[in-house]
Amino acid sequence: MTNARPDGQGCARKKGKILEVEWGASFHRAPLRRPSPHSSSHAASSHRQRRDTTAMANYPPPCSQPQGDGSIPPATVYRLTYLWKILNFPLCGTVSEDFIVSPTFAPAEDPEMQWCLKLKTNDFRQDTEGYVSIYAMLVANNGPPLCARSKFSLINCRQEEVNIFVDQHAHAYYVGSAWGYDKFVRLEDIFYEANSVLPGDELTVFCELIVISYNGLRSQYDINPTAPRDQLVQDLERLFENPSFSDVTLFVGNRGLKLHQAILGVRSPMFRSLFEDGWEEMAKKCVQIYNIDFEILFKLCRFIYTGKVDNIECRTSELLRAADRFDVFPLKKMCEESLLTTVGADNAADTLILAANCRANILKAYVIDFMRRNAEEVKKTDGWRALVESHPHLIHDVFCIHHN
Repeated sequence: MTNARPDGQGCARKKGKILEVEWGASFHRAPLRRPSPHSSSHAASSHRQRRDTTAMANYPPPCSQPQGDGSIPPATVYRLTYLWKILNFPLCGTVSEDFIVSPTFAPAEDPEMQWCLKLKTNDFRQDTEGYVSIYAMLVANNGPPLCARSKFSLINCRQEEVNIFVDQHAHAYYVGSAWGYDKFVRLEDIFYEANSVLPGDELTVFCELIVISYNGLRSQYDINPTAPRDQLVQDLERLFENPSFSDVTLFVGNRGLKLHQAILGVRSPMFRSLFEDGWEEMAKKCVQIYNIDFEILFKLCRFIYTGKVDNIECRTSELLRAADRFDVFPLKKMCEESLLTTVGADNAADTLILAANCRANILKAYVIDFMRRNAEEVKKTDGWRALVESHPHLIHDVFCIHHN
């Protein structure tokens, strides 16, 4: 146990930067005062909507799946504690509706299991307006599927835990998925001086994760190609290349792709919406697609049919934009993972803009963490100067929790 405070980038149980905060030992619990009475109870968490912020919620929780003999597979349990000090909190979220993203953190036993926290202060949805939302997101994981239980709280200037939310249920986490609270704390409660949670405009968030990794379940979720699946992919690839039985043509300029509405619609919500809206073009079964290169559209549609993409390292940024535009999540994830390997000081600013525009949260979290760790090099680049001029709200995302 230690009473040391974290630096501006927060702390985690990582070798070389261990600042472990024991639950119930370093902090005392205290109630959060209210500036004015409200009809709902702030201490109770039952009315807080809890949600998974990605489509991965449809996957079954790994902890609910026994082995073939009915026994529970071998499990590894990790306990992560993380302190996140957000500097200049009143400025965060005032320009952008995007998330504030913490640096990544990981258990010392498995540094490839990367997590981050996401916080939103400017959500204009009617049911959450006036609240701060918070989520824990799995950024990277090369191991078996995970399920985790979370705890979130604020730390006041007396080192007391306030506004404590403890999840009573474990949830499945896959890379890119996030669980948390839409209504974590009211903004007015943070700014209420008597609560003492914003000394010097700094907000400190405490998170604890109990993570369970079920080693015996990896094979249930990995895609291990089998002969029937290979045959299915081959058949779909032939269908993509053969215009027979096609019922729609996508045009980019004068070049067209003859395709099938059913396959496009079931794999892409954007195409499904396009076909269901009954556009005048649909009567002719011809749709003109604007602001995209034909080669990129070809790669996108081929992936929709087959789940494969060749030379993803070529024109990855354009492919990411297309995957985001047409809501093809698996391709979007592959593009993000490809771009992660290319981030450097010279292209970090441009990559951050791309990630923000494409809602690529995994890539954005990684780039922000890279920019914080390499701030001096990044600030010398032309990309940084362009970022300051054209996307000033992203500067807040990068440095609102880091000393300039």
